[in-house]
Amino acid sequence: MSWWTALKDNIGKLGKQESRQPKTLKDRLELEMERLRQDERKAAAEQERQQHLLSTADEREDQRALGTLLRWKLDVSDETPPTQNPAKVDGIWFGVERYPFTTPDSEVEETRWKLYMYRPCEHCRHLIRTIELGDYFEVLEAVRLETLGEDIELEKSTPKLANYLHDMDSGKPDPEWPRACPACKKPLKNGAPPRKKAPGRK
Repeated sequence: MSWWTALKDNIGKLGKQESRQPKTLKDRLELEMERLRQDERKAAAEQERQQHLLSTADEREDQRALGTLLRWKLDVSDETPPTQNPAKVDGIWFGVERYPFTTPDSEVEETRWKLYMYRPCEHCRHLIRTIELGDYFEVLEAVRLETLGEDIELEKSTPKLANYLHDMDSGKPDPEWPRACPACKKPLKNGAPPRKKAPGRK
């Protein structure tokens, strides 16, 4: 093939490519808008992927905090660490909830956890938070003192939990138990008694 034939073929290919390009302004705008839509879909998919990764990491942190608090505050064995939050231990539901904390000498906000007992709604089985049984900060402080060689005796939450369970079995009104389930809205037995009205109020 001569150089002239090759040149003509290349010019013909360029012409075909140009002929495939949109001719009108409307066509070019639609093509550009479709490109923008594809970019938005890609960005949304990437954002969803990142949120899923963050959510998974948060769940693992919660499970780790739950296992640590159960071990330190209730002497629950860590042979089988929790794989969910809340988790059922010997027939009782326990879980952790996060709260933000800023130390007085720092403006950096850190995440801490509190341990709670949960009870299922008698109607829909929705888990409802009840008494607090410990703060992750207690564990951090205990570990810090241990590393300094100090003998520490972390207060256990077992007596508090036993007292709460005893009151429940006795049928006493539970100040931690709502009068109605927040999920199904049905009334609950032994819920918190109604608050007394202030004098002078109707």
